Amino acid sequence: MGTTGWMAGEGPLVEFAAGFEQELLARGHKPGAIAKHLGLMGQLNRWMTSTDLAAGDLGAAVLEQFLAEARASGRRRVPTMATASTPTGRSRNEPWPAPHHRPPNPAATSPRTTYSPSWRAL
Repeated sequence: MGTTGWMAGEGPLVEFAAGFEQELLARGHKPGAIAKHLGLMGQLNRWMTSTDLAAGDLGAAVLEQFLAEARASGRRRVPTMATASTPTGRSRNEPWPAPHHRPPNPAATSPRTTYSPSWRAL
């Protein structure tokens, strides 16, 4: 996967990637949106690696610096702080959670349920 190949590599955010992907799935995000968020997370992972930052250093100020540097470099379509933190349900001032490996939510990955005619009568 082009935007998620970094998940098998190294960097401060690699251990969070699978849990983040599962959280987005559980919240009902579409595959394209998940790929975009993982791509942005990969860019942040590379930037943090190049600036010698650890996952514990990540907070609102570091994220704002990453986004500002992305805009300053001429990159187009750089998200704002609001859109960068929305998928996780975090506010700007909340700390990032510790990595966790939650099993996939079967409801989020199962095919759409079809209803039998008996349900229509209710």
